[in-house]
Amino acid sequence: MYVDKNTNKTCTLSEFGNRRQASLEELQYKVGYEGFTPVEPDKIDVWMMGNLLYTILTDLQVWNKKGYEDQVKRIVAGKRPRIPIHILQCNDPA
Repeated sequence: MYVDKNTNKTCTLSEFGNRRQASLEELQYKVGYEGFTPVEPDKIDVWMMGNLLYTILTDLQVWNKKGYEDQVKRIVAGKRPRIPIHILQCNDPA
C-alpha cells in the first residue's frame, strides 16, 4: 500500500473513493491486525481479481452489505469467503 509522504501513514485505497471492496492488507490495516505488512499495489490487483472470480463463480459479491463485518473478520483471520451450499454440493464439472 502507498504511504502518504507528508504524514508517513499508510494510505488505504478506500480513501480515494467510496467503494466497499478492500484488499486483505487494507482490511488488516483497518482492524489493527498485528501481522499486518504493507504489500505492493500489483498484489492488490491480484486480490481484486480473486473477488471478481468469486462473483463469477457464485453470482454473489464478497462484500455484500449484509454480513460485511462478519466477512471482514473471516478474511482477516485467514478464512475464505463462504461458498453457497448449492454450489458445494453440485455435481456439474463446470
